[in-house]
Amino acid sequence: MHQDLIETVDRAWRTVIERPTSDQFARLILFLEGLRRDSRTSLVLDDIRTSELDSVAKVNAATETARIGLWELLHKFRGLFVESWQGRDMPDHLEAYLSGDTQTAEPLRVVIHALRRAIEELRLGLEARIDRNNPSPSTDDEWAAWRQLEGALVSIDALYSYARRQRKIEELAGPGAALESLERDLLDVHPPASRLPGPVQDSYFKRIRYLYFDPVQAMQDERLAIMEADRLMTNARVVYEEVRRRLDLERSVLSLFYRYKQRCEWFEAEELRTLANSNVRADGPEARLTNTLARHLFDQGFTPLTKPMFGNQQPDILGPGNRFSFYVEAKQYEASARGYLVDGIAQTWAFLDQIRGTAYDVREAFYVVYRRHGPRYTFPRRLSDGDRVIFPIVVNIADSSVSGSSSPRPIAFSEESLLPARIASTLVAAIAADQVQDDNSTD
Repeated sequence: MHQDLIETVDRAWRTVIERPTSDQFARLILFLEGLRRDSRTSLVLDDIRTSELDSVAKVNAATETARIGLWELLHKFRGLFVESWQGRDMPDHLEAYLSGDTQTAEPLRVVIHALRRAIEELRLGLEARIDRNNPSPSTDDEWAAWRQLEGALVSIDALYSYARRQRKIEELAGPGAALESLERDLLDVHPPASRLPGPVQDSYFKRIRYLYFDPVQAMQDERLAIMEADRLMTNARVVYEEVRRRLDLERSVLSLFYRYKQRCEWFEAEELRTLANSNVRADGPEARLTNTLARHLFDQGFTPLTKPMFGNQQPDILGPGNRFSFYVEAKQYEASARGYLVDGIAQTWAFLDQIRGTAYDVREAFYVVYRRHGPRYTFPRRLSDGDRVIFPIVVNIADSSVSGSSSPRPIAFSEESLLPARIASTLVAAIAADQVQDDNSTD
């Protein structure tokens, strides 16, 4: 499924780059609209946008930390600063900081530069006093304060400068900035009908419009128009490559789970049944089976956390670390278990909701079900709700006497019945079906 999607994205991109320049713009609009229409690639675009928002938020957080640090610094060493400007007017932005207005209109970089000059004047003043008088304990205290002041400013400046450089790198090469720029430019170049009556204020957009829609006008400024159209294509290429990379990674993670399923069913079914039935450990068959999955993921380079606590929720496995992290909920059964398995899906949706917006905010969950005996249940390959996805995977380790042609007819769950909007009613029906199955078994 993922391979088909990647091939579709590749074909759509080739239709963009293989066309003459005059056709590329129209193809580019169709390419981006196609990514938005498909729910799977739309989620990828949402993730890319989120990475851009995260980047901006980090710079804003670093800026705010620097602002607070400067305010604390100015107030702690207020006496030294006032002394350094004796007889002269203090710069307005420093005066604003000293008065408590940390939201001064001056850029933070200007304030830091002014403080550097102030610290340098303090140093020169201290050196002049040492040249005229013998060193004294009070002078030593002033030097210690000056060194503390300079060290604190250097730390604040380093934090702020790093955040600004990192943001600049992401603006120049990051997929989030490229997508934001591409969507903004395409919207300005080809606005919806509701915006057409408004004037085109920027000649940049006029030139690109002329290039694609009015070749005669474009000839008046053809070189600039082509350069600016090339910028659009550069951003589009960055977005395409990031979408493809993320789809490849999702496919790679999913393939690890299917590889595990295949290994269990082909080579380790008997061993896993023995492990599940073992009474050596008191952690229960579900935990013992889940540990084999955790080991498999560890061998593939992941560092899964097993049974971490998040409030009142305890997922079976969480793979933290980056945007491509995942969550695993595992269940096992050996008798009629429709209600139990549907409740597991409900738990998974609930946990994804609970960790939204936290440091462990993950969008993908793998719902692994071990069948040891009992009815066969089948699930959709993928459950999608907004920006969250669950991949159900059934690992059939039942004995061959109940796994082959003699196994019972499978009971299928539909995708719609397992989505958050309907899962409560599905759970009620599943519990009732289990009760009927138990009553029939008893009879």
